[in-house]
Amino acid sequence: MSTKKITGLTELSTAPAVGDLLPIVDISDTTDASSGTTKSIKSATIHKAAGIGAGNTTAEPVKIDTSNGRLGVGVAAPSSVCEIAGTGVPFEVTSTNSNGLKMAFTDSVSSTRGYVGATSTHKFVAADQDGAYVFTIGSNSAINQQAYASYNDNDAHDICSIANRSGIIRIHETAGSIHTPYWSCGGAGVAYKWAMLEVDAITLRTMVHTSTFSVTNPGTSGNTYEIKTNGGDGTFSVERTSGALAYTVSVSSNWY
Repeated sequence: MSTKKITGLTELSTAPAVGDLLPIVDISDTTDASSGTTKSIKSATIHKAAGIGAGNTTAEPVKIDTSNGRLGVGVAAPSSVCEIAGTGVPFEVTSTNSNGLKMAFTDSVSSTRGYVGATSTHKFVAADQDGAYVFTIGSNSAINQQAYASYNDNDAHDICSIANRSGIIRIHETAGSIHTPYWSCGGAGVAYKWAMLEVDAITLRTMVHTSTFSVTNPGTSGNTYEIKTNGGDGTFSVERTSGALAYTVSVSSNWY
């Protein structure tokens, strides 16, 4: 047995083999001394203390496949660079970043990048390389939700601008939902034009500044609403003109 200090021994500069041994003091075994007993341990066993090993057990949930350069969590033989498996929700990303972007996906060049995430007002968002949202699912499950509001009065309410956008206006009440599609026909400044479907009459309406039409929910005690394009910036309004049911308005836009 060598009497050299560890600092005087030849360094093993490569990864240890599976059967290579290291000295370790087992403090739970006081056979040799009250401070513990010196024993040997294999390098692979040390990894198990950190949960690295089989990859598919509770005690060893992580698998590092050095032969293929792969990482597995809950997987004994990962088939990709990183594979995660498990019950329920096996993978979750939490970030304190206020813009809601949690993960980035990058092509071969760093400028070709996309992001996904979620916010307090969006169940899902996708963004371009600049972090600008290109697709969202709103808190009320509306795709690319641009606006959402609830009302219980007979006032006209400006909802949002739909200038140069296409999508769906959804007016929901307990008697059911009215879905009014709209399509932009371009415009700029204060001159905009849309086509809107008056769904209860199956009539396609041409909408410009101050254009209006009414739509009625045929459900029990359903409301009647006036939809009006009344803003120079492309804003439209909704007004309950008949009925007494509370209602919500949501707008999904940028459907191509």
